[in-house]
Amino acid sequence: DFFLYYEELDWCERIRRSGFSVWLEPRACVYHKESLTVSKLGATKTYYLIRNRILFMRRNFSGWQRSIFFLFLVFVTIPKNTLGYLWKGEKQNLAAFLEGVWWNFFPSKSNTFEKAPSLRGMGRHGMPETLPLQMKK
Repeated sequence: DFFLYYEELDWCERIRRSGFSVWLEPRACVYHKESLTVSKLGATKTYYLIRNRILFMRRNFSGWQRSIFFLFLVFVTIPKNTLGYLWKGEKQNLAAFLEGVWWNFFPSKSNTFEKAPSLRGMGRHGMPETLPLQMKK
């Protein structure tokens, strides 16, 4: 399940696959206070960004698209981020990044981020998460 990050993209893909169109309203204006729930560059953000990026691709794409994604992940994303975090001395972000990657291959609720009781079940603005979107054709 998506907790932070990528949930909107997942909704759009699920809606599109159900035969609906996803539209953009260019006159709409949305104000978004980034990182209201997690700190700007914290380990929680790092964990959920990589975890959900991989989860999104696993759920929504297959074949060559998924293959290209995983090749890029293994040969570019993981080495680049690992070296970047090591270079900056960001050990917590490195651990969170690797744990987010690991979760996609060996899911576990026992890791540091999956069992954070203060955040689970709460939306981005401290409000309870809503029920899944139900649509009819």
